Amino acid sequence: MSLTPVISIGVPVYNGEQHLGDSLDALINQTFSDFEIIISDNCSTDSTESICREYERRDPRIRYIRQTENKGALANFAFVLGEAKARFFMWAAHDDVFEKDWISSLLPLSMNNDCIAFGRVQTIDERGENTIHIANNRDLSFRGPRLLRRLRYATEPGFCGKANPVYGIFPTAALNEEALNAFGTNETEGDVMMMFHLLDRYEIMSISGTRILKRQSPVGRVAPSTTRKPRQSMRRRTMIDGFLRYSHGYENTLLRMLYPLTVLRYRIANLRLRRLARQ
Repeated sequence: MSLTPVISIGVPVYNGEQHLGDSLDALINQTFSDFEIIISDNCSTDSTESICREYERRDPRIRYIRQTENKGALANFAFVLGEAKARFFMWAAHDDVFEKDWISSLLPLSMNNDCIAFGRVQTIDERGENTIHIANNRDLSFRGPRLLRRLRYATEPGFCGKANPVYGIFPTAALNEEALNAFGTNETEGDVMMMFHLLDRYEIMSISGTRILKRQSPVGRVAPSTTRKPRQSMRRRTMIDGFLRYSHGYENTLLRMLYPLTVLRYRIANLRLRRLARQ
């Protein structure tokens, strides 16, 4: 690694002992090697600390910081960004796995186009086996004139994967205070609002050939619960009020006019999601 690495990788983690090793192995074995890894442990109560200290001992590119108290997920994401030294930055979830050419494929794309670079998504289960999901292998590019790419993003159904480019490669300068304020909108849609905000200045370019293996439960599996969650309104499911909050002028007017299309796209995608769940 050079004195100042080309890219900083931020790994916020809390109680990640089950999959953290797999995630770190995928990062340290990337074909592009000039990076630093910043791990912020949000005061874990499991064996996360010992796992991280062992990786830090073995690889000088890794820097481990243990928080004295739980800062909350969003603050932990912001913390690793604040520790970054490089011109480019990416977040890595502690339970996801990046294919070995993720950085080598995407970094030149971000460098040459001053954009947010992303690959493709493949969802996996707890055992690391592929699962069915509507976002799998979806082209998550949002390119073209500023207005058109933002309108496309806002009308795209959320469960089709549009939040995933938050794990792409960014010019670090893009992730300024305004972007982080959008990220802090709330726990459920902050990543989407940050990406919408960034689309004001940057394209999202997504290429095939390299994947993030995104760990989650298979489609249709519902975690047991003792309470019945209230059904969300369509406005909440489409996140339209958040997009309106981060738009202005004629863009705001167009989003309101396009809301019936947003609902239609959501319903069509939801029907497809239900068919996938039955497979």
